[in-house]
Amino acid sequence: MKRFILLLFSLLVILWGNAQNNGTFYFSNLNLKDGLSQISVLKILQDSKGFMWFATRNGLNRYDGSEFIIYRHVPGDSLSLSDNYIISLAEDHNHNLWIGTSRGLNKLDLKTNRIKQYTNEKYGALAKTEIRSLLVDSRNRIWVGTSIGLFLYIPEIDVFQRIDLNGKIKNEFIAVMYETKNHKILIGTSTKGLFVCDMDMKVQKNYTSTTSFLCLPNNNVSALYEDSKGYIWGGSNLSGLFRMNIDKDEIVHYHKGNSVLTTNSVRCIAEAHGILLVGTFDGLYTIDLSDDSFWKHTDASLEKGNLSHFSIYSLFVDSSQTIWVGTYAGGVSYSNRFNNRFDFHDPTSVFDALFGIYGSMVCTEGGCLYMATEGRGLLDYNLKSGRYYYYPIDNASRLQYSQNIIKGLLLDGETLWCGTNKGAIYKFDTRTKKYQLYYQYPKDMSIYAMIPASDGGLWLVGSDPKIGLMHLSAQKELQDTFPSKGGELCHVPSSRCILKLRDGVLLVGTRNDGLVKYDVVNKEFTYYDTDSPKPFGLLSNYVTSIIRDTLGRVWVGTFGGGILLYDETKGILKTITQEQGLIDNDVCAIVEDKEHKLWISTSNGISKYDPDNDKFVNYNSLNGVGVYEFTLHSGTLLANGEVCFSGNNGFVTFNPHELQQNSYVPPLVFTRLVVNNEIINVGDETGILSSVLDDVVEIELNYDQNNISIGYCALNFVFARQNQYAIFLEGYDKEWNYIGNRREAYYTNLSPGTYEFEVKASNNDGVWSQETRKIRIIVHPPFWKTWYAYLFYVVVFISVLVLIMYYISKKQKLERELQFLNMYLEA
Repeated sequence: MKRFILLLFSLLVILWGNAQNNGTFYFSNLNLKDGLSQISVLKILQDSKGFMWFATRNGLNRYDGSEFIIYRHVPGDSLSLSDNYIISLAEDHNHNLWIGTSRGLNKLDLKTNRIKQYTNEKYGALAKTEIRSLLVDSRNRIWVGTSIGLFLYIPEIDVFQRIDLNGKIKNEFIAVMYETKNHKILIGTSTKGLFVCDMDMKVQKNYTSTTSFLCLPNNNVSALYEDSKGYIWGGSNLSGLFRMNIDKDEIVHYHKGNSVLTTNSVRCIAEAHGILLVGTFDGLYTIDLSDDSFWKHTDASLEKGNLSHFSIYSLFVDSSQTIWVGTYAGGVSYSNRFNNRFDFHDPTSVFDALFGIYGSMVCTEGGCLYMATEGRGLLDYNLKSGRYYYYPIDNASRLQYSQNIIKGLLLDGETLWCGTNKGAIYKFDTRTKKYQLYYQYPKDMSIYAMIPASDGGLWLVGSDPKIGLMHLSAQKELQDTFPSKGGELCHVPSSRCILKLRDGVLLVGTRNDGLVKYDVVNKEFTYYDTDSPKPFGLLSNYVTSIIRDTLGRVWVGTFGGGILLYDETKGILKTITQEQGLIDNDVCAIVEDKEHKLWISTSNGISKYDPDNDKFVNYNSLNGVGVYEFTLHSGTLLANGEVCFSGNNGFVTFNPHELQQNSYVPPLVFTRLVVNNEIINVGDETGILSSVLDDVVEIELNYDQNNISIGYCALNFVFARQNQYAIFLEGYDKEWNYIGNRREAYYTNLSPGTYEFEVKASNNDGVWSQETRKIRIIVHPPFWKTWYAYLFYVVVFISVLVLIMYYISKKQKLERELQFLNMYLEA
C-alpha cells in the first residue's frame, strides 16, 4: 500500500510537470566541420587537466575548445588504439586514460601520450573482447565491464582477474558500473538486473524484475547515477527510468505509459544545477529535483539552439557546469548558461522570406513588438507567444520590396505612425492591422523618426540633404524651413533622430552636421559639431541616437565618436569612447534598462555602461550576440523588461538582469612545442621532451635550436575564441604582452642563456587567472662558447704566453753568455 501511494504521488507530479517548463537549454554543436572524427559520440569524459574527450565509432577525440586531436587505430602499429570503435572511457589517479573499444582495452598515458594495448594472448579472454564499461573506484582500482563478464586489473603483475560474484555474473554483459558516495559499487547488467556490492565486491543486494522487496521494471540496466539528494537513478534499454532508495528498498518507475517519456530506451543520466538529465533514444528529458517535475526538453531540429540529433548516447557535466550531449548522428551538443545570454531572432527561418534590414521598433504595453523592415512592411512579434506576423503596405505590387520599406515608427495609443523611404506617412491601426495613407511628400525621402508636436501635428526628420527637419501640422501643412532671430529662414540638413528637450525646444541629430538645438519660441539655433570649440565640440558629426534617461540626462550616440552626455545649458559634459571602455566608437543605438544602465549597440557588439561608476561590460559577436551588424537608431526597452536591438540578419533580445558574468577561471595548459619549425613529440630523436609539454618544468635546447614556439590553451568552452592571453619571457621581454586570443608564442634567435616563459589567460568575459603557468628554457651555447672552452682558451693563452716568455728568457740568457764569451776571447 505504501509503495502504491508513493507511485500515485509520483504520477501526479509527472502530470503536473507536463504543463510546466522549468527553463530551456540552448545548445551549440560540434560536428565534422569542426574537426570531430565521426558524428556518433558514444561516451564523453573530461580529464583531470580539463580536456574534453569524445569516444566515437571512428576514433577518440581530444578537444580543447578550439581544435581536436584524434587518436585512431593504425594497422600494424601496436602503439595505436586496438580499434576505432570507442565505447567506454575512464581516467585513473595516475593520469592514465583507459579506453574501451569493440576489440579490446587500451591505456593512454596522458603524461607521455603513449598508448598501450591489452590485446595479446597474455590477457586471456579480455584480449579482444568488447569493452562496454569502465570504472576507476576511489581506491584507484580499474574495473572492466565486458560483453563476457567483469574483470579487475592487477597492476603489480599486469593481469586482469575475472570477477564473477560467485558465479552470479559469469560471462554476463556488464553494461554499466557506478560507485556511490558511500562507496557502494553498483553493477548494471544486460539480463541479471542490478547488483549492489561493498568495496570488497561482496554482494549486498541483487535487484531483478522478480525481487520481492524491490522489483525492477526489467533485468536490463543500461545507465546508473546517484543524484545530489542521494537517490539512485537507473535506466533501461527496454523499460524506461527508475529511481531507487536502496536503504529503504523503494522504487519509482517512469515509462511511456505513465510519464512524458516517448520511449523506454534510456541510455545515460547526469545532473546539472539540480536538474536531472536523462538521455534517451528519443531526445533529452529533465527532472527538477526540487519538485520532481518531469518534462521533455526538446526535439532535435535545424532551429538554432536545439540538439543536433534526437537520439542521445552520452551525457557529461564538466567542471564549469557545461552540459555535453553525445548524439547518435549529430556529433556533440553542449550548453552552458552563458551560451545563450542573447536570444537571436530570425524571422526569415519562420516565413522563408527575406525581410531586408530590421530597423526602428516600438513595443506596446500588451507585449507586441512592431519593427520596421526594408521590404516586408511591419513585422509583429508577440513577446508572450513568440509568434511572428508581418503586414506589407502594398502586398499586390510588382515592386513589393521597394514599396514596403519602412524607416521610422511612432506609437500613439492604438495608432502606429509609419514613415517610409518614399516620403509617405501611414497610420497603422494595431487593432485592425490596416494601413491608411496620411501624407505623401512630393518627392522620395526616408522618414527616419517622428515625435508629437504640441499643436497636434508631427515633427519629422528625414534624409533629404537640405531638408532634414519638418513640421507637419494637424491640417497636413508641411513646414521645412524655420525662422531664426535674424529674420532669415533656416533649414536643418539630412537628419536621423530627434528629441523634445522641453516644450518648444528640439534636439536634432543630423547625418553630417552634428547636433542642432532649435528653440521654436525664441527662434534660436545652436550647433554642436566637430569644428565647434568646447563645450560644443563633437568627435563625429554623424548622430545616430538621442535618448533622455529616467534621471533626466540626455545621451547622444554618434557614429565614430562614441557617446556624449549633453546638457542644454552647459553643452557637452562628457565624451565616452573606446579609450574609456566602450566596445566601439561607431554607436548605433542607446537603450536604458530599468536599473538605469545604458545598453549601447555598436558596429562591434554591445556595451553595458553604468553612468554611476563609469564601468563597462562588453559583448561582441563572439559572445553569442548573433546579429552581424546592428541597425542605426534601432533599439528599445520591451514591456517585459528586456532590451532589443535590430540588425541586418534579425534582432536580438536579452534580459539585463540575467546577463551574469562568467566567473569560471579555466585551467591553462601547454599544448605543444615547435623548434625550428618542427613539432617536438615525446621521446622523438631530438630528446627534448620526456613527457608532454604540460608536465614539463624545464626544457633544454642546443644553440642551433633557438627558434621556438610554445602553444597553450585556456580550457574554457564557453565562447572559447574569446579567451584572452598574455605572455612574458623573462630575459627577453621587458613587459607583459597582451596578445588577444592567439594561442601560441613565437621567439626567434634566442641567445644562449636561461629564460622563463610565463603565460596567463582570461575566460570569454575577461576574468583573468591569478596564477600563471611557467616553463624554464635553457639554450645551451655552442661548445666553443662554453665555460670549459673559455677555460681551455685561457689555459692555451697562458701556456703560449709562458712559452714566449721562456723563449725570450732563454734568448736573453744565450745573448749574455755569448757576450761574456766574446769578452773573454778578446782579453
